[in-house]
Amino acid sequence: RNSMIAVQCLNNLGYERIGFFGNTEFDGRTDGNFTAGYRTATKKMAHSKNIPFLLTRENSKLSETLVEIRKWIAHWQIDAVVCVTGMQDLLVKAGCRIPEDIAVALLNTQAEFQEFAGMDEQGFRTGAAAVDCLVGMIHRGERGVPEVPYQMLIEGKWMDGPTAPPVANRMARRDPKKD
Repeated sequence: RNSMIAVQCLNNLGYERIGFFGNTEFDGRTDGNFTAGYRTATKKMAHSKNIPFLLTRENSKLSETLVEIRKWIAHWQIDAVVCVTGMQDLLVKAGCRIPEDIAVALLNTQAEFQEFAGMDEQGFRTGAAAVDCLVGMIHRGERGVPEVPYQMLIEGKWMDGPTAPPVANRMARRDPKKD
């Protein structure tokens, strides 16, 4: 859900050409939930451009990855990116100025990334819900792995930040000498 919310919030800020940038390992570990959320959200956008997400491989050569990023952004004329936390450094290495050239929203604006726009995954609430679940199991006398697994979702919360200003503000701050 976090990638859906991030796309919706970027779109509400005026961004129309929103891409998703991550890596194949992260996508695999999360069963494709973030890329699926991205795809679902972009299909609901009024001006959806059907931009494919970009997933790099962790063992790829840096120079090849940077070329791939530049081509993807240029071809699709991307104005904002939802990205896996940590991937924003590759955007900068590829020559992107944040937010002058491209807005960036992280999927997890944890403590060291609070200056970024993006999603607060509500880690404290997730931990509290897990403890509540465990206490409930103990009170019911349940032991071991549940026969029927279930999932719990604590919805993330959008956090505004300078890396994704409203489009009107972003355009006003652009340096015409560098465009």
